[in-house]
Amino acid sequence: MLRKLCSRGLQSLAALQGRCTASGLAATTLRAASSLNELSRPGSAAAASQVQAWSSASSTLLATPSLGLGLEAHQFRAQDPTTILGLFASQSRGHAAAAAAAAAVKKAAPAKKKKKAPAAAAGKPKPKAKAAVATKGRVRASPVKAKPRSKSTAAAARPRGRPRDVITAAGRKAAKAAAVKARQRVRAVAQRAREREALSLAKQRERAKAVAARRREREAERKQKQRDKLAAVKAKAKEKEAMRIKRAPSAWALYLQEHSRAVREGLPVGAATGAQRQVVVFKLLSERFKKLSDEERAHYQRRAAEVKAQRAEARAKAKAERGAKRVLSPYIRYFRDTYTATRAAHPELSATQAAAKLGEQWRALPAEQQQRYRDAADAERKAKGLPPPAAAAPTPPKAPAAAPAPKRGAA
Repeated sequence: MLRKLCSRGLQSLAALQGRCTASGLAATTLRAASSLNELSRPGSAAAASQVQAWSSASSTLLATPSLGLGLEAHQFRAQDPTTILGLFASQSRGHAAAAAAAAAVKKAAPAKKKKKAPAAAAGKPKPKAKAAVATKGRVRASPVKAKPRSKSTAAAARPRGRPRDVITAAGRKAAKAAAVKARQRVRAVAQRAREREALSLAKQRERAKAVAARRREREAERKQKQRDKLAAVKAKAKEKEAMRIKRAPSAWALYLQEHSRAVREGLPVGAATGAQRQVVVFKLLSERFKKLSDEERAHYQRRAAEVKAQRAEARAKAKAERGAKRVLSPYIRYFRDTYTATRAAHPELSATQAAAKLGEQWRALPAEQQQRYRDAADAERKAKGLPPPAAAAPTPPKAPAAAPAPKRGAA
């Protein structure tokens, strides 16, 4: 097996004669050296004899000048495997150093710039296949190279850029006029915006003023209604007070009313103020009234009786006037006729309970008996010249009760 490996390595070295590069030769040399390294390991006597036989058989191949070992055939036979391995190793180191130096020189050299193809030519596809089809079966002639163009022709063919702007006096004047017009337009737009804003603010102020005026008017109307209502209440109360017949004063009230002003004016200035002066006046007049003689007291008592009689007469007259404007209803007439008898028959009932019982009796009374009281009320109304009562509005019929909903699950 070892013999076969070494033979293959040496055959590879022989095959590289005249066409192997430094790097390829170094790699092949290293492979052969590794094979020989396997052979150089100490082994049995049989292995040593095999190595000697292999060396003598391959001496001619190893001694070829292309391998670069520098040994003749007879010299190679005299060398042991260890020496041959050392020669291979030194040769491989030399080749590796040469390859590293060549790589360093190549890396240090500047790279050549590639020429870029024109944009138009780069965009178009290369007509290789088309040319191959067209020339199939024919002899292809070598393409004729185009003549190089001169610099002036190339400059004329090169696309020109944007021409420079030429500013003249007329152009500057036109630009200045355009700028002035633009500023005027901006000012006009700003002026219109300010006018619209001012108009909007004026309208808002007018609306606010109108709303405030309406609010003030409503507030004034509300206050005026309150004042009118209060004035009407006061006038009604004043009229009622004037029509009301007051209670008749007593002899002491008449004496107080007659002498209170003189006593109040006769008090010292710093004696009392406000309600205290009135209290002092009451006390002084009370003491004087108690010290009056019988004749003087009888005078005030007589006057009090006269005032009381006058008030009673006025009260009776007012009652008669009020009675002349109204007529007793049929129920009130029935109530007046039966109240005394009902209270006598049921003494355990209070006045309220007796009135409730009379109401039940009136509703249960037959229509013929109720008609008697209605006729008496109509006769009194005619005698006082009062108009007949307004017809009562008919009572609307009650809506029939809705039928109860059937229970869930009923057949």
